[in-house]
Formats: sequence, structure tokens, C-alpha cells
Amino acid sequence: MKVNQYVMIAALGAVFVFASCDNPVAELTVLPQISSDTTSLDFGMVEAEAGSSLLSATVTNIGDNAVTVTAVSLSDTTNYSLDAPEAPFTLEPGASQAVSTTFAPAASGTLNASLSITVEGLADPVVLNLTGSGNYRPFFGNGMAVFDWDYTVAGFYKQIGTVNGLPAYKRNKPVGSELDLYLYLYNSDNPNPSLVTASAATANWIIDDTLDQTEYVPLAVSDQNPTAQTPDQAANWFHNQSQSDIAVSAAAKPVLSGFYPANTNIYEGNTIYAYYLYEDKDGDAESGTTYQWYLCDSPTAAGTPISGATGYSFLVPVSQGYVNKYLKVEITPVSTAGFTDGTPVKSDASPEIQFILS
Repeated sequence: MKVNQYVMIAALGAVFVFASCDNPVAELTVLPQISSDTTSLDFGMVEAEAGSSLLSATVTNIGDNAVTVTAVSLSDTTNYSLDAPEAPFTLEPGASQAVSTTFAPAASGTLNASLSITVEGLADPVVLNLTGSGNYRPFFGNGMAVFDWDYTVAGFYKQIGTVNGLPAYKRNKPVGSELDLYLYLYNSDNPNPSLVTASAATANWIIDDTLDQTEYVPLAVSDQNPTAQTPDQAANWFHNQSQSDIAVSAAAKPVLSGFYPANTNIYEGNTIYAYYLYEDKDGDAESGTTYQWYLCDSPTAAGTPISGATGYSFLVPVSQGYVNKYLKVEITPVSTAGFTDGTPVKSDASPEIQFILS
């Protein structure tokens, strides 16, 4: 009696077809057998535009025949890159190969992707899930530094838009202050914003607690400077019309204030304040920013940390040890989330410290 039915057995990815003695073997298909030691790679949080993380998955040929990997690809090549190996490559039975991927986020937020390993003879690739997120450290931004002998208008001002066609700035509130201040161009003869131009002969740069131009009660004002395109180009800043005691300059790191800008000295008993512009591209709020004051022998010296001087201001002691010295402050921006600590930045030196005036 002839047996005409085939019996099919699938085992370990191979399909074997058996027949009776009257029927030859009709088909023999052996599927590649490959495994990975993981189904996902978690890179965690990496500093955006600055950091990177390298992880690997190991693929192994667990079959009895050689396996050829024809392609290794990523769904996201902006934030992820392949390090090794280059496809195609062949794995003999029992052989393994590490597939390495680097995560270097170009932005903040969740940046998940997938890694596909295509094997000759398999309809679907082996897919690994890649998870990671980018986060920026806080840093110090650029702006306008206002130097003042007292605490009223001094600080770091950040550009927030334009007024009358020229940049307008808002103060980064110093520690202990709740007063919003603005720095912008104003025309006292024509307070209608739609009619004011930057070239108006009576244009003044002002510091005020409002952007409302229907009234003119500034806390500080410059001379009429019709050609000044930014406030640091304006001359002769005043608290009032009798004393020039304010200076404005573009700055990109912490600054010191608390002395007359025109003075070449500060004195024992003066209180010096540190100002800066906190920035964080993720929008993480500031919390716990740290300060360390230094006493320096010269304006270019690194200086020696002053014990206990870790606040936003420093009262110069009446002490011979401070005379003919200089002050600097190093500030580290700190945020509430993500990579919390930014890069410490040291200010330029203060004017030279002199004996207290009698």
C-alpha cells in the first residue's frame, strides 16, 4: 500500500517534509535562527547637544547554519547613530556580534526610536526598542547689565521684544526683589507708541516699572541719543538730572554692582551685589543657584575663596587684609529638574578695594 500523505514537522525554525518510500523528499526549508540578549536599550537622560551614551545589544546565531545580517538600520538618525558593525556580516553557528548604538540628543524631551536588524531568509527584521530623553543644563544668558551704586535699577536685563522698533528688555529679578523693571526707548514729547520712531530727536532710553508709554515717570533715563540702537550705546545715564551714576553694557556672564560705575575703587563697608541672567532651554525653573566670593591680588588672578561668602551679596569687611585687593564671584546656575547643575562662571574683578572714607 502506498502512502501518499506528507507529514510536516516544524522544529527550531526548520521545516522538514517527509514522505513514504514511494515518494521522494519534496521540500526542505531551514529558517535562520538568531536571538538577541535584549529587546530594548534604555539610554536614560542625556545632556542635549553636549552628551552621549553608548549601549550594545548582542545577537547570536542559535541555529545549525550560517546566518547573514544584511542590514542594520535606525528609525531616527538625528539623535541616534550606529557604531558597529557595518552590514552585511555573517554569523557562523554559535557566533555572536555586538550591535552598538550611540544616543546623542540634539534636543530636549523624549526621543524614542527603534533599531532594526534584517536577516537574510527572515520575512521580518529583529527590532529593538530604543528609549532616551534629552535635557539641557541651565546656563547664563546674554543681555544688558545695568550697573548702579545702589539696588534700585541694577541687574541683568533680557530682551523680550521691541518697542518703537528697537530692543526692549526686562530685568531678571535680583534675589530679594519683586519689582519688574523694563529698559526700552521712549519719546517724552510724543508718548503715542505708533508715532514714535527710533530716529526721533527727543528719544531717550529709560528704565521704568512699566511698558505703558502713556506716562513718563522713569526710574532712570539716558541723555537724548537719537542714534543709539541699543541702551549700551546711550550716554550719560541718570537717576535724576544732576548725577551720572548708572552705566549700561552688553554682558554674557555674571557682573558685580554696588558702586559708582565711574569710580575706579570700592571701599571697606561697601556691599557688592552679583547679577546674572538665568536661562534654561527646557524651561526648568531656577532653584538653589550657588555663589562663592573670591579675594584676588589682581584683576586677572583666580583668587582665594572667602570662607562663608556664599550669598548673592558681599559686605566688604573693614580689614587691612582686603585693602588693595579685588573681588570676584563664581556662580553656578541650578534648576529644579533634569540636569540641575550648570557650569560655574566667574565674574570679572571688582574695582580695587581702598580704605574706608573718613
